[in-house]
Amino acid sequence: MIVAIDGPVGVGKSTVARAVAEQMGFLHIDTGAMYRALALRCLEEDLDPDDPQAMGEMAAFTQVRLEPSPRGPKVHLNSHDVTEAIRSPEVTALVSKVSAHPGLREIVVHRQRLMAEHGSVVMEGRDIGTVVFPRADVKIYLDASLDARVRRRAGDYEARGTPWSFEEIRQSVLARDDYDKNREVSPLRVADDALVVDTTELSFEEVVARIVKIIRDKIREKRSAEKKRKG
Repeated sequence: MIVAIDGPVGVGKSTVARAVAEQMGFLHIDTGAMYRALALRCLEEDLDPDDPQAMGEMAAFTQVRLEPSPRGPKVHLNSHDVTEAIRSPEVTALVSKVSAHPGLREIVVHRQRLMAEHGSVVMEGRDIGTVVFPRADVKIYLDASLDARVRRRAGDYEARGTPWSFEEIRQSVLARDDYDKNREVSPLRVADDALVVDTTELSFEEVVARIVKIIRDKIREKRSAEKKRKG
């Protein structure tokens, strides 16, 4: 079974997807971490993020591996653990630009599809239900108010000890929203058959419980349809 969770920055996709995957016994795939790792590589190599050819070649010759762990997937970039490094403000500021190139995205999407061939997965990002897996069994679009998303992003920075300003984070989130929704390749949008879950007034536990129920209902629906088909 493939569960696709999409949504804008700061809505809590990664933590929710990880908890849902754990409850269901599915593999959690954080696609945003994959793009962040490539943005980090771009910074390390001092490459031009506006050069499509350079970004495509960088992606083709860069290994990004996600290793499951109790606290979320560890991210390895060419064998180096970059789990913390990819969450830096510098990477956050660059990732949208790096991930917008068609050649780079084609490589990453291919890898994402391969990762889902070996069992049930919860995959989260911005184009999972629209591009990566348009025929996913369950499609969820997480959303929340701007203020709620800014508070959550601020909480992430505070937990990592990263200096932050509410207004700076707010402007960063607005800029990211505009870029993701208006980019030419795989823009952020709600899939026609996605279920929208507004998390503004919901606790983390309530969001996870709601999505787990949706998945279990879909599993029961598929089993019932299979029984009818068999006779």
